Amino acid sequence: MDYLTRAKYDHGALRMMLDVQKEILARLAKARGVNLIHLEEILGFWKEFLCREHLLAEEEFLFTVLRRLDHPALAELVADHDQLCSSLKKLEEIAGELRAGKPNSGREFLETGRNFGMLLERHLNKENSIFAELTVKEHGIAAYPRPLPPEGLSRLTRLFSLLNELAGEYLGREYDIAWLQVEKGKEPATSGGTGEESPEDKGETEEEPPAGKEATVEESPSGALGGRGEGEPAGEEGQTIEESGGADVEEESGTAGGERERAGVGEEGERVEG
Repeated sequence: MDYLTRAKYDHGALRMMLDVQKEILARLAKARGVNLIHLEEILGFWKEFLCREHLLAEEEFLFTVLRRLDHPALAELVADHDQLCSSLKKLEEIAGELRAGKPNSGREFLETGRNFGMLLERHLNKENSIFAELTVKEHGIAAYPRPLPPEGLSRLTRLFSLLNELAGEYLGREYDIAWLQVEKGKEPATSGGTGEESPEDKGETEEEPPAGKEATVEESPSGALGGRGEGEPAGEEGQTIEESGGADVEEESGTAGGERERAGVGEEGERVEG
């Protein structure tokens, strides 16, 4: 697969996750329940797919072409990469504060998340404009600069599975991974002569262990965080994080009688069932 084709597929996945993030931030702005685990999963997607896949490939291939052409957009793209990484690191820090129940962390995450989204959207638009300028002769190299090894295919399968879970819940649509299935078909047979297909060859992925307890965060007009969000599976116990009244955490104990331990810091927070 040539670089420009792969980059366009990447853009489709990145834009869909941006739409998921926008929906979650909109719910947070309206003081509706937001699943904190989903926020953290989105940040993990940005770190693994945006930074370690898309931006690295862009630096290895596109930047090389732009340097050869002495393209004026190169400096802007380099600056974008630095800002995106810095903004993502800040979001990860604020997410930790959200989980700890730090006052005003919900508003801070909302503002930083919106700025990150606008920056990424502008960056993708710049790339698309550059792609339109490049001719076949200019972008030359036909092969993707980093061929996908089996572990790379497995990682992308996992990341796109997460994307489709979130997009299905918040947007009611899914990302088309037909191109990835084609790439899997190109994967050379593994040595060893067993004749057995791997889970990746069969299109299967290992089931991940349960994520554990759900965590929700809701910012009320008064600045309090708490409540269960609409994005959470029904019937599961969650962790409620309060902004103004300190951290109020409910966890299931491991006793056979199903007793619950309740730890409150400061004033007790009020649990709101969604």
